[in-house]
Amino acid sequence: MDELVRTKMHEALDVERPDAGLRSRVLSSMPVDEAPGRRFRMPSFQWAGGLVAVVLTVAVVAGLLYFRGGVGAHGPATTGPAGQVTMETQLGFRCSLPVFAYDGIAAHVQLPAGTVVNESRPPAANGKEFGGPYGYDPQLGKWLPVQQHAISPDGKYYAYVTQTTGVPGQGPTGTVHVVAVATGRDQQLWSGEGAGQILAYVATGIYFIMSGYLGGPSQNIWVVDPARPGSARRVGPNPVPPASSPSQPSFGPSTFYSLVSPLGIFGQGFNIPADTGKPPAGPILADRVLRMDLNTGAVSTWFVNPSGGTVVLLGLDAQGHPVIGAATGAPPLPAEGSSPKGPYAPMFLPHRLVLLTGENQFTELAPGTDVSFLPSTALGDAHGVWVSVPGSIWLYDRGAGLRKVFTVPDGLFPAPTPPPGKGTPPPGTVFPTPPPGMPTGTILQVAGPCT
Repeated sequence: MDELVRTKMHEALDVERPDAGLRSRVLSSMPVDEAPGRRFRMPSFQWAGGLVAVVLTVAVVAGLLYFRGGVGAHGPATTGPAGQVTMETQLGFRCSLPVFAYDGIAAHVQLPAGTVVNESRPPAANGKEFGGPYGYDPQLGKWLPVQQHAISPDGKYYAYVTQTTGVPGQGPTGTVHVVAVATGRDQQLWSGEGAGQILAYVATGIYFIMSGYLGGPSQNIWVVDPARPGSARRVGPNPVPPASSPSQPSFGPSTFYSLVSPLGIFGQGFNIPADTGKPPAGPILADRVLRMDLNTGAVSTWFVNPSGGTVVLLGLDAQGHPVIGAATGAPPLPAEGSSPKGPYAPMFLPHRLVLLTGENQFTELAPGTDVSFLPSTALGDAHGVWVSVPGSIWLYDRGAGLRKVFTVPDGLFPAPTPPPGKGTPPPGTVFPTPPPGMPTGTILQVAGPCT
């Protein structure tokens, strides 16, 4: 993901950047597709207001929860039994659900008892201190310093990307690594110009994004065979956005791909015509889900939010179908000269939960009428789809539907003490006003299947 664009988003809203794990599942839904060598030229405040409308969702969810929950703070977690979650549903099966909270806490929730056991966090892939997010490898019974999508299907390997800052006038270099879990052997697979991000480690290879710099392509999707170092190839045509000019800024065929499954590569697209690249008359929003073919790179539209509001890719079910959050309304374009800051109505946030089963085919899991239900991530396994909501974990399966499994009592995962200069908003910071009923509490992200 383009780090420069992300920074500009947070500067525009005066919110501190949240933890990388939260960003990867929440902020990755904001696909601003700009080559960092070129800057957007907004002819009026209304265009800037349209762009700000794109990030209202994550500004409320990620920005406020950063300070409420201590996301981004470092601190060791005490290992061993930590207490109990409050069970809300009587489950008909037994399993151990791996979760992580904040930077320093990795744990298992024993179901259906609700007992929480804290465990030691894994070391970083590069040998330095690592604060999360984590993934759990059920095959080998180990916590790994990457999220679940970067772990190989057999659990024997995981992938990550290192970044080397370029000299002045040149962009950075990203290098894809693969690590053998059993031995710790670290092998470089491929290196190239740009900022790298692992999309997924699947049976067909390791998929990753290289974001271009200095006017180059701002979105390149690659795949590399881990058994053949140096064999990386681009997936599909990945066209370069049209050139921009001072009189007419170009947003290009803006899409950010963030999920990979056997069904394809999925991402959010803007409500910007791909043929012209011209901004729409109203707010610029990521209002649709696109699918790219794994082999040909052909792109099709799987879902367009009928309300015109934003969509957020939350995760995949066990069969590789995308699970998304969708807003039930679209925010209006701010009036000329007005401030884009709140209050924000709940209808502008992705409370609606939808499972996409095919092109223009979907199942609604939650209608979006409950403002206290604000999903942040989703992960599918043999039991169904586990959904993280601030303060609780939910489960969807076809037989029982969507139900709250447990809530997280306050204080069960105390926020670690932030390092100096972190965790405290700078003087004069103004945050968006949260909508009434917005859920609060610890966000537990599911780190792997419940086994």
